Amino acid sequence: SPAIEMYDALNDAASKGIDDQALKAVQRDALRFSTTYGASAVEFVQSTESINSAIAGLTGNELPKVTKVANTLAFALKSTAAETAEFMGQMFGNFSADAERLGRVQFAEQLAGKMVYMRKTFGTEMATIKDLMEGARGVGTNYGVGLDEQLAVLGQLNRTLGTEASSAYEGFMTGAVEGAKKLGLSFT
Repeated sequence: SPAIEMYDALNDAASKGIDDQALKAVQRDALRFSTTYGASAVEFVQSTESINSAIAGLTGNELPKVTKVANTLAFALKSTAAETAEFMGQMFGNFSADAERLGRVQFAEQLAGKMVYMRKTFGTEMATIKDLMEGARGVGTNYGVGLDEQLAVLGQLNRTLGTEASSAYEGFMTGAVEGAKKLGLSFT
């Protein structure tokens, strides 16, 4: 029965160290989410574990809010909460200074908005963006390029170069910085 499944999901999350207050908020949000989108409240609760492990350091207050953002993004992009958690974990890791500066919840909300924009503008899926960011191996971040610019460049390159986009970006960034050094210039 759904009630038993919800009880089990909450107990599983609690056994993974997620506190009761956070779980109460998650359960409330899960039921609203289920009613609004016709999606599984149990899966919403279960996603809390993957989000909590993917994004280090979320507080009991932040976890329910980020869980709601991740599940809403997953629904909007026809993805899964697990894929969204993995993607968000990577972005939080790559852009930890931004997440700390903005606050983790606001960073998650902005990231969700950026992903919807990337889908609408460039037709890129979240998994593709994740692969592009991994493929570029943090070169943009290493040279001080912000998330928005990296997404825009990688989205545009992906349109024309496909899977070669991240290596082209990495090559350009590395070459531009090396060339600038030879000329006595700095782009950062």
